[in-house]
Order: sequence, then C-alpha cells, then structure tokens
Amino acid sequence: MSAAQSRGVVVKIFSPLAYVAVLLAAILTALLTARTLESIWGYDVPVFLFVGAELLVAGTILYIGARALLQLEGLRRPRIVDHLRRCALLYALFVPLSALLVALVDFGDPGGGGSLAIMLCFAAGYAILVDTVLLLFVVRRRSGRQRFRSHA
Repeated sequence: MSAAQSRGVVVKIFSPLAYVAVLLAAILTALLTARTLESIWGYDVPVFLFVGAELLVAGTILYIGARALLQLEGLRRPRIVDHLRRCALLYALFVPLSALLVALVDFGDPGGGGSLAIMLCFAAGYAILVDTVLLLFVVRRRSGRQRFRSHA
C-alpha cells in the first residue's frame, strides 16, 4: 500500500471524529455570532436576524470543513456509503436526541438540558444536511463533466 493510500484509509477512519469537531466549531462560532449581534444591537434584534446569521455562519463553517474532509479523503466519486461513514457520529447523536425530544415534548425544561438537546439535535441535523447537499453537488458536477468529456 502506498503512502497516499494509507493516508486515505486513516483519514476515512477518523473523518467522523473530524466532522464532529467541525460541528462543535460551527456551534461555538454561531453562538459567538449571536452574542456579538446581541452586544452590538442589544436585545431588540429581530429573531430572524439572529437565526439567519447563525445559519449562515454555521453553514459556511460546515461547508468548509466538509469540503476539506472530501479533499483529504480523495474520493473521486462519493457514494451514499461515504456520506453515512462521514456522518455516522452525527446520526448517532441526532436520532436519540430526536426521539428523546419527541418523547419529552409535553414536559417543562427545569434544568436547562432540553435547550441544549434541542441545539445539539438541530446542529447535527443541519450538519447532515450540509454534507448531503455538498456530496450531491460534487457527484452531479463530476458526472456532468464525465458526460461532457465522453461526448467530445
């Protein structure tokens, strides 16, 4: 096995952990963005501005992280299995939290853990969506290039 192949195998093994690290960076940056907006304009900032800024910042960070992992893995034609492997820990976080939130939707939030669960659940779902859209665009773009080259 060559050095490039062994590097690809190692990156593929650790890519779910790296993607969780990217997700945590996106969450922290989105929270920092909301805090910055709050300190600049105070509490009378419209909710859509907060949400829009957080989605834009987190989406950008998730896109850059997913794109970097895609380049490191060196996948020529990403498949569904690659998406499932990359997002395995996110699915492991998203599914139980979603089930827990659905089960506890009628109860109050006495300890504040529910809001943390909602934030993590939403962030994991958003990261899965960003990775799915990125891989769909990469597959379409590369298959379009191949069709164009085969007609030439």
